[in-house]
Amino acid sequence: MSRGFILCGLVMLAFGAAAISGSRESTWFSQVNLIGGALLLAGALIHAISRARTAGAPAFRKPTLIAIGRVILALIAAFALERAANWSGVQLDWSFENKYEVAEALQVALDDLCEDYQLTAGLYFDSQDPRIRSTRVLLRTLGNVSCLEFDERNIDDHPEDEDRYAIGSSNTVVLVVRQNGQERYETVERPTQGALFEALFRLRQLQSGTVYVARGAGEGDFSDVGETGYSGLTAALQTEGYVVKEFVSAAAREIPADADVVLWVRPERRLPEPTLAALRRYLEKGGRLVAMLEPGVEGGLESVLEEWGLESIPGLVVDPASSELEGVAKGLAPLVYRYSPSHPVGRGLGGNRMTFFKGVGSFNLRKPQIGDRIRGIAFASPRSWITPDVEALRHSKAPAEPPDANRDYWPLVVTGSYMREARETRIVAFGDADIASNHYLRALYNLDLVVNAIHWAAEQTPRLTIRPKEGISGKMQFPLALQNTLTMYQSLGLLLPELLLLTAALLWARTR
Repeated sequence: MSRGFILCGLVMLAFGAAAISGSRESTWFSQVNLIGGALLLAGALIHAISRARTAGAPAFRKPTLIAIGRVILALIAAFALERAANWSGVQLDWSFENKYEVAEALQVALDDLCEDYQLTAGLYFDSQDPRIRSTRVLLRTLGNVSCLEFDERNIDDHPEDEDRYAIGSSNTVVLVVRQNGQERYETVERPTQGALFEALFRLRQLQSGTVYVARGAGEGDFSDVGETGYSGLTAALQTEGYVVKEFVSAAAREIPADADVVLWVRPERRLPEPTLAALRRYLEKGGRLVAMLEPGVEGGLESVLEEWGLESIPGLVVDPASSELEGVAKGLAPLVYRYSPSHPVGRGLGGNRMTFFKGVGSFNLRKPQIGDRIRGIAFASPRSWITPDVEALRHSKAPAEPPDANRDYWPLVVTGSYMREARETRIVAFGDADIASNHYLRALYNLDLVVNAIHWAAEQTPRLTIRPKEGISGKMQFPLALQNTLTMYQSLGLLLPELLLLTAALLWARTR
């Protein structure tokens, strides 16, 4: 019986620790396992103590001494193995999303800063905060692959730093760059790889260009912090080095001359013809446009895009490979896993790096001129088809597929590259504008697809990358951000294998 208790207790402790390591927070699943495992081990210990008098008999002394010797040898071997691993420097990262392996984007940011600056990090902590262990490992890993030097400081011992760097809580990292006696800093309260990457990007102070956002005809609001707003994209672009400005689309007679990229998101009212004419002139001179359309809403951008070979198809893409999600009927919220691997915008995305669209349209592609390059970037599954009923998003059930439905890899994001007047015109068109809203921007890899599309349009190709995922504490997104997937579904992902192991342990102990 004690063997069964011990095995089951160890299994539960292991799964509890794995749940905390994966989700980076204590949940009901981890708590039940840790408490249950501790109780089982305590029960095994009590059972062993109750039998200790029997083991003191002469006939049991030799087996008892042998067992104690084996335990001591096992402890010595474990200590020796730990010391050898520490000496060798080998580190195995079995955490969810490999959070201790340095992401390529983060490595590039570190290398760029190390060329010109002295880079240091201070980990401010409270001695009772268990989170500092993982942060310490992360900073040590970053220090091993770059010039980063870090130290640990108890908040109570450095009250002056608490005010200087606006430190609000334990487990806060302050990144500092120094050059020629001057210093700049960024305070990171939740030090994940994603948060550190964004802080390092701000410290680099790169100048990526100017993005002009159209306003005035019901376009997306880039100052709105609500779920339907686009303030998150504004912050992401500023982090990536862009200056974000606005212009009134309904009154525009020329696109601003200093625009590196024009971002036009879901105009709900028809744009005046002089505004569309200004956009046409801008593109003919080698302008850059990122247009985000919305099925069932025609603001006039569709006609301009069609002139450049990107014809918006009326209707919604229905993808039976996607499930019902957040009140949207099955098939109308595609999870996209097919991309153009040869195009910079789609590079790095794939089956394990998906994006999400809530109600999306598609495009027909054709070349206006022989030398033009028109490409699809993100595609629905081969089972997808298009329904003309754009009101289907409001229904609880997706429309039935007609017998003559045209199944295909319908493109949901497309690009065009055109040589005009000795300068290259670049256009990116999305069949959905919700992908960039605050509610969905950081779901899955939406942020990477959207920002990389803007980078490509602005000819900032070195900026294209897959960004480390930043944790979202206390907030669940639907579809889930990758770092929250384990937290939400651990009862399915961990509970079943745990039950199998517990059953096997009990059967083995009973057989013994």
